[in-house]
Amino acid sequence: MLRLLGAALVTLSASLVGFGFARGVRRQCAQLEGLLWALDFMQAELSSRLTQLFSMLPACRQKDVALFFEAAGRALSVPPGCTVPVSFKRGFQASSNFAPGQEAAQALYGLSLGLGRFDLES
Repeated sequence: MLRLLGAALVTLSASLVGFGFARGVRRQCAQLEGLLWALDFMQAELSSRLTQLFSMLPACRQKDVALFFEAAGRALSVPPGCTVPVSFKRGFQASSNFAPGQEAAQALYGLSLGLGRFDLES
């Protein structure tokens, strides 16, 4: 009888420890799923905002600058999309008359890297 009671206590304590670990793993999985949802939402929001921003910039009065940002915005909005530095490169390719100078091109390159730092693909 005493052995049976001891075996039952060992089994019960091992089960409680196992259920405690399982509850912790379930909670961690739920938190990770929530985090994945939040990151997907953030990615969609950042992509949408950049696409909206680039779609407004072609209203610029200077034609070559407008063509540059129009091409960059088009590259960002076409599935599967691309990173901001690649979209700026496509903008330069699409507006062949756009030659802002070495310092301005470096500033645009730095801007593209800064904007690209906040998307998930980078």
